[in-house]
Amino acid sequence: MGSSNSGERKLYFESLHQQIDDRRIDAYARAMGFVSGIGRLSHLTDDVLIDILKKVHIRNGLRVLDLGAGRGFLPRWLSWRGIDIDYVGIDFSESAIAAARRNAPGSRFVQTDFFERPQLGTFDLVFAIEATGDGYVTPGLANVMLEALRPGGIAIATIVTIRAGFDDALADSRSAFEARGGRVVLRDYTAKTEPFVKRLCELVLADPAGPGDLREKSQTESSMFLASIEKGTYGYAVAMATK
Repeated sequence: MGSSNSGERKLYFESLHQQIDDRRIDAYARAMGFVSGIGRLSHLTDDVLIDILKKVHIRNGLRVLDLGAGRGFLPRWLSWRGIDIDYVGIDFSESAIAAARRNAPGSRFVQTDFFERPQLGTFDLVFAIEATGDGYVTPGLANVMLEALRPGGIAIATIVTIRAGFDDALADSRSAFEARGGRVVLRDYTAKTEPFVKRLCELVLADPAGPGDLREKSQTESSMFLASIEKGTYGYAVAMATK
């Protein structure tokens, strides 16, 4: 990603986080039937996250790094599940970090670009939940995730597409990890996430509230995802990598 595009993306997300009302995204989570009632800026459902954490054997005391932590969804959710971990979240957005610190005051958050590889030690689990605008695991993201892993640790990254090319996104994600010595398992969760994504998009499009700029952006994105679902080009998967 070029520096110009990167700068534009940062400005976009800074503006987005300045306008978000956490109560509203929590209300969306409840309306979608999520038992946790915890809102999120991702397509990761409660059921899918529970399945992932069973596979990686999440337990108290693990050291967890969250790349692109946003507004603190992951530590809020883990706390709701009664899981007590040593958590560090990274995000480049000042407004996102401020919200995360309010939402998860017992967790540690660092405002920086994770591609700059801040020296935070190594971790048992490294998450990247829709952490970049690429939709798949790029070589740069794979490198950051694997570098931060302790021996025996697991990197967990989401993959999402709205245009034709889901198979390519999976293949590129696998190649990114394997080129850096990683071993990766890919799990397709499209059938589990698609109904909830459709419901979320419908809720957003029917919601007249919120700042005009944010509402316009959210509705444009929702229309794109609904179109991809109708065309059959929507895809959602999780990559789990070790080294």
